[in-house]
Amino acid sequence: MFTTALGGSYLYEIKTGEDQYGLPKLIDATPIDTGENTVGENLFFTNDGRYFMTFMGGAGGPKDGSIGVFNANNNQLIKTIKAPIQANPNQFIMYPHGISINEEKGLMMVTSTIHPDLTTGLGNTCTLLDLNTYEIKETYRVADSPTDMSAPVEVLLLRGKFPQYALATTMIGGDIWIAPYNTTTKKYDAFTKLFDGSTQGLGWALEMYIDDSNKLYVSFADPGKVLVFDLSNLPQLKLLKTFDADKGAHHMAFFKTKSGKEVVAVQNNLLDLPNLNSGTISVIDINTGKTLGTVDLRNRYGILPESIEGTNGPSNYMHH
Repeated sequence: MFTTALGGSYLYEIKTGEDQYGLPKLIDATPIDTGENTVGENLFFTNDGRYFMTFMGGAGGPKDGSIGVFNANNNQLIKTIKAPIQANPNQFIMYPHGISINEEKGLMMVTSTIHPDLTTGLGNTCTLLDLNTYEIKETYRVADSPTDMSAPVEVLLLRGKFPQYALATTMIGGDIWIAPYNTTTKKYDAFTKLFDGSTQGLGWALEMYIDDSNKLYVSFADPGKVLVFDLSNLPQLKLLKTFDADKGAHHMAFFKTKSGKEVVAVQNNLLDLPNLNSGTISVIDINTGKTLGTVDLRNRYGILPESIEGTNGPSNYMHH
């Protein structure tokens, strides 16, 4: 496994195994040299032996941010992609968090979210890059206006059998945005708002996951919900179900229980922010919407879960 980290050494390779009872155990965690890059966020592995990592802090400046390109065979940093807003206010990388790649089209997109100290600055854009030359193709505003600092969190370049769109969630906006792929320009057209969270009493739109049946799962940290949409008729987005989680609803992992129930585990915590830090994991039946159980990590173990990941299901198909 690989895990990013917001402090200390910024990327770890973790080896796992089984104990004498066949239960999983951690063997060791090896830090990987990330060069000057700080505050690692999302990872994306490509089929050609590379992986890409967003660094929300970049080299540490007030308007910094970078993307690291690594060799997946030896974990060596190949290149650091930087494009300061000071050099070009129309094409830049700043506070990158979310990342998505369409290998067939040779495209990569990252979001501009927030400075790691959560106070110095906010972003409101997504930037499209060439996957092979690492050159910027376009920076898109994902906000109602230039002064609307919506803080896009995650981006998803739909590919394969799915309609060819880019989707983005906005943390401060609490919305879902969409941009169609243009076969002539070989880029995406402008982003428009597809779902307005405020009209549904929702804020802090965070993660996006999809499954093989054209369903999109989106977490909203406030008040703690997971919404399930139908992707079949994009750019129309039909709401199918709403799951109740806890405040801070964030990452998800999908799996089947021993009895055969298809469930999603929702990690309810966002950076220990007030009213967004339940510190729980909700286990929800995705067919009935019923909460089957809650793991209270805060009160039982004194820890706050900041991420959760699964090796099967939609969590490994199109996500970081």
